[in-house]
Amino acid sequence: MIAIVNWGGNPYGLSGLVHRHNTESHVLAKTREAIEVLNDPACALSNLRSIKYLGLAFASKTLRCLCPQNYGALDSKLRGCINPSLLPQIRKETTLYCKFLDICRKLQQMALSPGPERRSDKRWFIADIEMALFQFAWYGN
Repeated sequence: MIAIVNWGGNPYGLSGLVHRHNTESHVLAKTREAIEVLNDPACALSNLRSIKYLGLAFASKTLRCLCPQNYGALDSKLRGCINPSLLPQIRKETTLYCKFLDICRKLQQMALSPGPERRSDKRWFIADIEMALFQFAWYGN
């Protein structure tokens, strides 16, 4: 978990906050619980969100690292660039995240060109779609 926070730039000293306000056994247990329900995005996200100071961005980045085929990361930059008619301002994070994954799946189905050659089925992962969206968001497109 801390490695993912560090990979994501460790904003505001987040890794220290997570480390100080959670026991290692709690982080491991919640991560294990998320892994056990990877087929249920809302439940998996909810498990990770119960780790103190781990917000939507890094909880979803954790899911992305665990299963890039089915998960992408949703942070404020990306969220702010998706048209509200597609991703409305929803207070319940699990519902918001599931709507985001639905958008990614629709884009995945619409992709005309094959995914990376190194994948035998040449399919795009949800993490690939999310990263492409993030590139548009990053450059203000």
